[in-house]
Amino acid sequence: MKIRHLVLISLTFSASICAFAAEAITVDESRPLDKLALKLVQRYGYLVTYEEAPYDESGLRTDVRLNGVRFRYPSWVPTVFHVPDRPIGPTAGSPEPAHALPPLGPSVLDPLLKEYHDAGNPGRFKVIFEGEYAHIVPAARVVNGKAEDFQPVLSARIAFPSETRSCNETLRDLFSRIKTVRDVTVVGGAIPIGSLIRQQCRVTGEDLTAREILLQILDQVGMIAIPKLRFAWGLLYDANGDKYFLSTTPVPNMASPDVATPPRPVEKVVVPLGTAPRGTRLGVPVKKQ
Repeated sequence: MKIRHLVLISLTFSASICAFAAEAITVDESRPLDKLALKLVQRYGYLVTYEEAPYDESGLRTDVRLNGVRFRYPSWVPTVFHVPDRPIGPTAGSPEPAHALPPLGPSVLDPLLKEYHDAGNPGRFKVIFEGEYAHIVPAARVVNGKAEDFQPVLSARIAFPSETRSCNETLRDLFSRIKTVRDVTVVGGAIPIGSLIRQQCRVTGEDLTAREILLQILDQVGMIAIPKLRFAWGLLYDANGDKYFLSTTPVPNMASPDVATPPRPVEKVVVPLGTAPRGTRLGVPVKKQ
């Protein structure tokens, strides 16, 4: 009911000629920062990604299923995130277009991360700004209650060949090279496998991070659609299988909200057996549709 109430308020403000809106987003689910990043992508069209480190064993919750199987996932504290004020209508003497959003920078994300940490949630996170993207990544890994240095998985430097092949093969090669460099397993979660197979990719550049390579792959996958698709992602660690799951999210185009855009067909994603789409608890089997 709370979220529905917020939506009604937003619609009322949007109808006014001059208005400002500040939204409070309440998250009472595991991985609050991942849920926040997803909302920033879907509601505002921000290019926000989320990556995490393994969580401290003392901070994991455990569910025991009827068949006796145990599932572990991160604990959390219900958190209220306050998205900064944003103009949603033309103001007197302002050159800003209707529905303009503030640039995605520290002024938007730093206060939100502070709210996450101040609530007592697990892990320590920071933001890396790269072009139009903001990457929420682990600043440290907590082990036995103490913070230890941790390089985000996708910050690893990867020697990658510059050859043209299917984007699916390119992505799988990236996963394999991450395994070699970091000794961690990364697999696909909810990803647009059809587009990955149909589209060709070629990674260029030297001394690239895994994140930069992933950005190039997803940028080329997006070219399969008109208008071009943009993607954000979540890289989630599953304590049950000691692996990471990468899931992508299409980013809506908010540049011209007053111009009607025909809906784009939603491609069916492939979720490998034993995984769960982003936004659900990892380790819990996905219900068949």
